[in-house]
Amino acid sequence: DRNFFNEGGVSPTGIVRAAYSDVRGSNGSLQGGSTITQEFVRNYYAGIGTQQSPNRKIKEIFVAMKVAKNKSKQWILTNYLNTIYLGEGAYGIGAAAETYYGEPVSKLSIAQAAVIAAIIQQPSTYPLPQYRPELKMRWQYVLNGMVKMGTLTAPQANAMKFPVPGDNVPQTVGDQVWDPYVLNVVYNELTDVYRFSQSQIYTGGYVIRTTIDNAKMKALYQAVQQNEALMVQGGVALPDYAQIGAVLENPKDGSIEAMYPGPGYPGKGYVTHLGKKRTMTASQCRQLHCEVNMAVYNREQVGSSFKPYVLSTAVSQGMNVQTSTLNGFDPLWIPPATLPTSTYASTTPQTTGGYYKVTNDSAAENGPYTATVAMAASINTAYTDLWHHAGAAAVANMAAAFGVNTDAACITADCGKTLAMKNEAGIALGQAALTVGEQATMLATIDDGGVYHSAHVIASITQNNVPTTLMVTSHLVFNPDPTLNKEEATQVQYAMSQDTASYGTAPGAALSNGQEIIAKTGTTNTAQSAFFIGAIPSEALAVGIFTDKFAQSLPADLGGNAQGGYGGTWPAAIWHTYAENQFVPLGIQPFPTPVFTGAAWNNVPPNLRK
Repeated sequence: DRNFFNEGGVSPTGIVRAAYSDVRGSNGSLQGGSTITQEFVRNYYAGIGTQQSPNRKIKEIFVAMKVAKNKSKQWILTNYLNTIYLGEGAYGIGAAAETYYGEPVSKLSIAQAAVIAAIIQQPSTYPLPQYRPELKMRWQYVLNGMVKMGTLTAPQANAMKFPVPGDNVPQTVGDQVWDPYVLNVVYNELTDVYRFSQSQIYTGGYVIRTTIDNAKMKALYQAVQQNEALMVQGGVALPDYAQIGAVLENPKDGSIEAMYPGPGYPGKGYVTHLGKKRTMTASQCRQLHCEVNMAVYNREQVGSSFKPYVLSTAVSQGMNVQTSTLNGFDPLWIPPATLPTSTYASTTPQTTGGYYKVTNDSAAENGPYTATVAMAASINTAYTDLWHHAGAAAVANMAAAFGVNTDAACITADCGKTLAMKNEAGIALGQAALTVGEQATMLATIDDGGVYHSAHVIASITQNNVPTTLMVTSHLVFNPDPTLNKEEATQVQYAMSQDTASYGTAPGAALSNGQEIIAKTGTTNTAQSAFFIGAIPSEALAVGIFTDKFAQSLPADLGGNAQGGYGGTWPAAIWHTYAENQFVPLGIQPFPTPVFTGAAWNNVPPNLRK
């Protein structure tokens, strides 16, 4: 917009050019024609939006004209440059200068400043290496424009060499390796939950305090790194395609106190899976997906750690955990969701009608089980059959009540043939993709007596010492009656209390002081992911290890099916290391005495009962 200082808030010639292109047809897309003022108001003011529509464009034009009349050109340009998105998570030229050149904007050379100016047109693609030729062409366009405007001579422009942008972390995001991840979660919470606009976030003068406890964050990172070192000592290190995610949540209010979202952003020091200290480079980050928050946003199959959702559904429907009998015969053919929930599973092959074959991990796992033993030993047939008796839709609704985004997990949405899990029995085995954070929230809800609190990292928002009301939602999950809700939650707590028993899938997670925990392991049948979720009354911690390649499994000699699969080995070991250091010093915290209400369900077909 080289006429910025000489034009009003809009450019009539630009609008006519864009309108002409739209009339002639532009593959169904509306053209631009925006001035800097228009781009500024589009991003700065709430309510204008970015969708390509005539109504939005008209609103943008009128607001731009009003701003151009009431504000100086310098004010508009300064705020535009301080808030515009410039790729790689950088908003504003200050962050962009540190991101691409590791320098404050005042120390940039003309050539470097021209690169940042060039990125404005395509901030999501120009910084990527594969678009380097296009960025160079745009950089040359900027220099040519400066020559035409008289701010740079032709010899000066011709003598300049293209300064290749790097990929660093702006120092303003903090010194800790986890700070960029936390900042990103805070930003998303402000925009998604509080509906803050960009202008409110960057220029509103708000003071945001988080729920993150740096001491707990440090302890969690150390727990991960210590166990990665133990893997190396054991002769089998985690491969580069393996990721780790962990979330520590306070059951009483849903606050996220710590997380392990990833090894670190570019420019940050990090510890490799091999235990080596390195500085994260841009190329390493692309290989490791280092900027993806593996704790909060990444979705993976959670294996048998999904079974608490199934049991919670049945308990909410009136099943008594202590007196009920589950069908753990092996193998079982589970009826489809279209058949009545009273339909029994079959022990003989059913090749028609949509039946789903399920097997257990061992041929010795074959017969009737209590809900508690079936949970601790992770009997697949028992809980897949229970899923059918509870009802597919009811289980999906229970997952949503626990805070799972069931559409994103493809439990309720049509995600295509490959990912679709709607009404599929495999949901009971954790074949739907959930986040580590969602698993932590489910566990925290059971831990808090069946009271759900939305997970959050924002502890307070103030502007000029005036607080913003926090938007943390809470509701009862099992029963609308608070007393019954708590009693039913204690039954699920009881069923999850034996995972560290000798017959459970994670005996190694037992705490040295005898503190009781509620827990569950989870491992997918292809060993692409493994989970361990465990809680004491005051803390809930979920840990996941998974691959970032769809067809790639974790190494077979890293745990295999021993001790309940991977979930009972390294995820449980990371959990245990953290818990010994952080939970044990808190002393013994008793869980409430379970109250067994409801009826005795017997899911074993009459012909198999003794």
